[in-house]
Amino acid sequence: MQFTVNSALWRQVFAVPAEITDRHIRMCSGVALKCLLLLLRDPDVFGDPKAIADRLGQPVSEISDALSYWLETGVLSSSGPDGQAIPSQPPRPASEPPPAVPVPAPPRSAVSAPPAVRPHFPREEAVSIVDSDKTLSGLLQELQSMMGKLFTSADLDALIALYSFYALTPHYIITVVSYCISIGRSSMAYAEKVAASWIGEGIDDEGVDRHLDTLAQRRSNEGRVRSAFGISDRSLTPREREYIATWFDTYQFDLSLIEYAYEITVERTGKLAFGYLNKILASWYQNGIRTIEEAKQESKPSSAAGAKPSGTGSELNRKILEQFMKD
Repeated sequence: MQFTVNSALWRQVFAVPAEITDRHIRMCSGVALKCLLLLLRDPDVFGDPKAIADRLGQPVSEISDALSYWLETGVLSSSGPDGQAIPSQPPRPASEPPPAVPVPAPPRSAVSAPPAVRPHFPREEAVSIVDSDKTLSGLLQELQSMMGKLFTSADLDALIALYSFYALTPHYIITVVSYCISIGRSSMAYAEKVAASWIGEGIDDEGVDRHLDTLAQRRSNEGRVRSAFGISDRSLTPREREYIATWFDTYQFDLSLIEYAYEITVERTGKLAFGYLNKILASWYQNGIRTIEEAKQESKPSSAAGAKPSGTGSELNRKILEQFMKD
């Protein structure tokens, strides 16, 4: 199937430089392309970011970022207070390929802590880096497809940092971005923070899939606990999430035992108190209690004559409550 422009539209036209379609259309963002079209259509009306932002219904910050791309590439120039044009980089001919910019990429067999200060990559430099590396170029296309958007200058900066500064493999980067999308944080800036955190935890390329599975299981466990505790009107706090991870990952308790501890907590404190509930489960773990039956037996006071106090039973329950009240 072929497409042609409706001939009636040719009654009123304006020119678009071939440079735009020959070189930039693949790498510029959708917002950047819209900004340029408005400027080409009527530079007197759309000569400043505010006018363009009003027409496109976008924040001025987004428009400024888009216009920065065209300034950096030499397509646009800005005027000073006296109306004189401020020189910008001259545009390269459409046939001239972008210069190859070497990407410092150390061996990717292991993930190590990067230097303290990471570089930032302006749009023009970022585009050149992507164009000079087929792997990075393919990775960009994959991530844009996953996130359903064209990358901004900030997105490209974060991507190149992950690839060259943090020396992460495409597999690692895709895994991090997949995780961010799954939790509703579809942002390359957030992906960089997550990746830096995982690197700090010593998670390398071989272990990143296992870590992702662990995080998925933790989210599932958190959902089960929220349902069991009737938490539907708020998110869990970081401390509460830490508690839940400990109950399942470290203590290896099943949900039924956690629910029983929840019932005891509400009965004794009159509310859901994660701190008190955690103390109950911690005491059970320390005393080798793994089932509801053992927990019920532990709650019974010792009645044997001459029995030596063991710190369990009702005495232990009393200590837990006293400690909780102090805290």
